[in-house]
Amino acid sequence: KDALDREMSENSDIVPLALHADRSDEIDGVLSALHYAVKHHDASFYFVVSDDLLVLPLNLRKYLTKKLNDGNRYMGCMKSGAIVTEDGKGWYEPQHGRFGDGKDKSYPMHARSAMFGFSRLVARHLARSREVLSRYAHPDTTIGTWMLGLDVEYDDNELFCTDWRSCAAGKKPLGAKDPTCEGMCHPQNMEEGWKSCGADAPPG
Repeated sequence: KDALDREMSENSDIVPLALHADRSDEIDGVLSALHYAVKHHDASFYFVVSDDLLVLPLNLRKYLTKKLNDGNRYMGCMKSGAIVTEDGKGWYEPQHGRFGDGKDKSYPMHARSAMFGFSRLVARHLARSREVLSRYAHPDTTIGTWMLGLDVEYDDNELFCTDWRSCAAGKKPLGAKDPTCEGMCHPQNMEEGWKSCGADAPPG
């Protein structure tokens, strides 16, 4: 935490988001953070990362360096799934009617919420358009709908959400997690994961 505080104090390149437990303000928080980031930092890529995901910065830098000339990108571990149209069920989408008629509806491809990123022009567009972008019940699927109208390449890579234990076998993740949850699940996993994937491992 001390190292993170120093990084934020010296470079202002990390924007913490204070979110409610029900995540109702998460998508607005993401847009506000993007607005701040693109205003103050002319970066090639902008990422949103959960605070319990282990990020491997050297691996990520090496990976992104290869993508600098690849155009507009939306990056993360991509998924899709059925839209829940029945009120009272988990993951219910109140605005399911916008996704067409019938019961068999699916969300567009979208990145898992633990770690996702955008190239410069995509992030700038979202930050500039935040007042007119639609909001749906879930942040990750909301972002997926935004991408449908943009000329972006989907960078679907499991290295953004790799099991941290695979580092012992030589895997070089960009973001490491425990497979039983969206992040590292326990502080002890974070410490052990950093030793296995970061501090004691050469960059990928």
